[in-house]
Amino acid sequence: AFAQNNLITVGDQQFISYYRRHATDSSHPDNNTVVVARRSLGESVWEIFPTTFYSFNIDDTHNVVSMAIDGDGFLHMSWGMHGNSLLYAKSDASVTGTAPITMVSLGAAGMTGQENSVTYPKFQTLPDGDVVFLFRDGGSGYGDWFLHRYDTDTDSWAPIHANGSGVSQPFMFGRGDSPENCFYPDRMTLDPDGMLHFAGVFRYAAGSPAGESGYQTNHRYVYLRSPDGGASWQRSDGSTITLPVVEAAWFLNLGDDHVPEIVKDLPEGHSLMNQSGMTTDSAGRPIIANWWADEASPGDHTRQYHIFFHDGTNWHQRAVSARDIDNPSTKLSEPDLGTHYMGRPVVLTDADDRIIVVYNDNRFEGITVVFSLPPAQD
Repeated sequence: AFAQNNLITVGDQQFISYYRRHATDSSHPDNNTVVVARRSLGESVWEIFPTTFYSFNIDDTHNVVSMAIDGDGFLHMSWGMHGNSLLYAKSDASVTGTAPITMVSLGAAGMTGQENSVTYPKFQTLPDGDVVFLFRDGGSGYGDWFLHRYDTDTDSWAPIHANGSGVSQPFMFGRGDSPENCFYPDRMTLDPDGMLHFAGVFRYAAGSPAGESGYQTNHRYVYLRSPDGGASWQRSDGSTITLPVVEAAWFLNLGDDHVPEIVKDLPEGHSLMNQSGMTTDSAGRPIIANWWADEASPGDHTRQYHIFFHDGTNWHQRAVSARDIDNPSTKLSEPDLGTHYMGRPVVLTDADDRIIVVYNDNRFEGITVVFSLPPAQD
């Protein structure tokens, strides 16, 4: 759900990036390498363009592939990192059309040279053809988030937020106070008017106030948006969030003006997942999908898939699953059910603004698709 743009449609062409693995030869030199492919919409045959770009562990789901195609048709791609120096490549020519795709590995030197500890790379092409790159520096429960921008006019990258010496600065802090935390964004979303939307949760490191550990320290769903490609940030009512963004006013004593909009102040211990699905409707109103146990505080740890949606004024929450809370075996297993047994949901909208949520529930084979009815049908 949180892999950003590893499938892109530009005009009448579609592009995909993925890792490959040989089923019968674990020592094959092509194992764990990235492939880029292209097809014309409606065609079933893809043109395959192998690369030698390697990921040390494709089973580590942090090591997502992300890509973007800028306004000049050049493909930007990053992959295979979990707290590592940036792996970055750019095509040597426009990838739209029929010419073969050739990617050139550039590393951090091909961006700003300051991307030394990268996890969760996310590219997004902006309406003017420039590209933003979001990444985390740090680790689980103690991470800062940075934004860099590629300018198609100058063919160069620069930090969106920098100090007087040009050194990149985080737009969202999670380190430097106690307890440290880390923001975990859902899928970064660009709406039809060019607004960037972020939502997500915070996770503590070793200093959980509730004594929880791992993903059970996830808490507090928040939202923020940017009208200018990440340079400035605001809440859904248009009020300004002063940078850097922090979880709460106590963090670094920065004040409430640095705090994003709270969608739901979920406490720790609610089996709240991080990095799930997000989209907007045709009016640019945000929609979020995730799972957690809403009734964990009174002792019911049964998890349900939920959505938040904004009507232009207020947030609303709906459950979109009906996992069986009366099944004793399910109930007993829920508190110890790990994060990998329920898939992070994907959310999207169709041309009629129906909300569609796709997920895999550990109780069933395959996937489940849930969609909203038109408003007239409530």
